[in-house]
Amino acid sequence: MTYTLTLAQFIDAHALHLSFKPRWFQFLLVFLLLAGLVLLGTGLFHHKYGLALGGLVYCLFPLLFFKPMVAWRNKLLTPLYRRTFQRSPSLTQTSHLELQDGVLHVQSDTGAGKLPWNFIIRWAEDENCMLLYLQPRLFLILPKQADPQPSFLALLREQLLEHVGPPRR
Repeated sequence: MTYTLTLAQFIDAHALHLSFKPRWFQFLLVFLLLAGLVLLGTGLFHHKYGLALGGLVYCLFPLLFFKPMVAWRNKLLTPLYRRTFQRSPSLTQTSHLELQDGVLHVQSDTGAGKLPWNFIIRWAEDENCMLLYLQPRLFLILPKQADPQPSFLALLREQLLEHVGPPRR
């Protein structure tokens, strides 16, 4: 599979990356919601409207992380992604990936190498791209448009399921 990453694909990949929340973060959002409800109720019951207003803010904060707000937040971050993409020449290089004897080979204009399966800590995909995480915030972006017949991505998905595990949800 040979591809050159576009700005739209870069933005799509970061939208997928930002859509994941660690378990502790999900618990934090529920805690903030419950704490806000307690503060709101206590403030209203005791006629302390400053406390009630603070509780209302706590209740509204988790709403920033629901789907419509995530799309809005991604639109706000688009200029940052555009600047990052323009300032990073490595992102615009032509990349080539292939599977040989069950090993993932990665090649770009400036270098090449093998990527052992144990270096991939997790992976994720949506309808636009597949992400191979090498670190919690460092990932390879594989746009699905680059594989017109999804044969390479199907083989890669099988290998990832076998060596890394199920995709990140």
